[in-house]
Amino acid sequence: IEVFIATPDSKEDPIRGLVLDRSLNGLGLACDYELPVGTVISVLPVEAESMVPWVDLQVRNCRHNGSQWDVGCQFVTVPPYS
Repeated sequence: IEVFIATPDSKEDPIRGLVLDRSLNGLGLACDYELPVGTVISVLPVEAESMVPWVDLQVRNCRHNGSQWDVGCQFVTVPPYS
């Protein structure tokens, strides 16, 4: 799933990334930029309708993997499964 990824400073100009995996506690993302551990980010599916809210996550780890960064994130507040 392709998502927008925004920091509090970049909500107007988010970057794009991909969801690699999802668990009850968080998301695994892939993106073109390093995201510092501890940063709170917000994600939103690119294809989401206008009423879908951004989901807040905290970056727990970030590893360079070839041409991309693999980012492990924990939900700040666990969203509903739907």
